[in-house]
Amino acid sequence: MIEDFKECFLLGTVTAVLGYYLLMIVMAVADPETDLIPVEIMLGIHIFSIVFLIILKNKDTVVFQNKFTHIRDREILEDNFTDSSKKSVLFQEAHQNFLSGQINKAFAILRNIEINYAQNTTLSEKAVLYFYIARCYDMMNYYPNADKYYTKAEENGFKNDILSLLKARICGNMGDIQEALEKYEKIYADVNNPVRVFVNVDLGRMFLKSDDSETALKYFNKAISNRECYADALAGASIANLFLGNITEAYRLRKLAIANNLKDSVNFLHYFDSVLASRNTSINNVKR
Repeated sequence: MIEDFKECFLLGTVTAVLGYYLLMIVMAVADPETDLIPVEIMLGIHIFSIVFLIILKNKDTVVFQNKFTHIRDREILEDNFTDSSKKSVLFQEAHQNFLSGQINKAFAILRNIEINYAQNTTLSEKAVLYFYIARCYDMMNYYPNADKYYTKAEENGFKNDILSLLKARICGNMGDIQEALEKYEKIYADVNNPVRVFVNVDLGRMFLKSDDSETALKYFNKAISNRECYADALAGASIANLFLGNITEAYRLRKLAIANNLKDSVNFLHYFDSVLASRNTSINNVKR
């Protein structure tokens, strides 16, 4: 009802203004002495208002886009949720929470949009919305739910290459190693796929999590040779070597990973030390 009123009000206003201008033109033609100064003033105000609103709208879009911390977020969102509607404002808030690591807050807002704004959400927006709900589930380790929403995003037209990688990761996280391998191999076979650079490190991590350090090391070494996600590959190879008992090599790779600006270096070092301590404890227990 309100939306219909707003639409009719806007249409009525535009019609009235155009009618006024047309009437004044007819009067000016009929009587050249007609005073057109009020028309000129009104026209000037309209032009200024239109230009101002266009600049303001573009400014808001640019400010919103500049907050993205990853190029793929711009690619994923495209022109979705960039207007000033309530649902878009909510989505922007959720997205900023997501990027700042406040996953629970982001998830709550995204689910609110899904439940309460379904009728006002386009197919393209639904695809993006489902994708970010899936990302939240994924990061909260609810892998079956994440898989469900990645599929819903795909069914609604989500086509970004990152989806195939995330679905492969989900399979690995759920223990479906063979299916994950098939998905990763399909990605890697496409030399033009921009996400293929993540495949070998992903596979290394998957096998590391499955307690197969030898196979994990094979994939990490392949990533190192190809300079794919180099710092992450070095860190993964360091941990794999640590599990395999190659302590000197593990330390060498650890140093290289840090030197190559590993992003999450604090947690990596903590994990490295905990694995080393656990290994030393096991060795001492065996000696006893």
